[in-house]
Amino acid sequence: ITLGASRPALVAPVGGWLDSDGGAAAYVLDAGGRHAVRRPIRIGRRNAEQVEILSGLASGERIVTSDTSGFAKSASINLK
Repeated sequence: ITLGASRPALVAPVGGWLDSDGGAAAYVLDAGGRHAVRRPIRIGRRNAEQVEILSGLASGERIVTSDTSGFAKSASINLK
């Protein structure tokens, strides 16, 4: 009986960013790290530390992982 097979996955840390929008979007940082744009994502499996990103992000992209609930209606945010 095969219980499960491992496969490569893109993962991100669990945090306030995930809970603020139910995992439907993430703020993706630009190359300079001073501006972030809200992008829709789709999540998969999750444990206490990581969440699988099924679509919407690419390997190497950086996201805001702190609580973003205060910016839920903003298409982009500027970081200090």
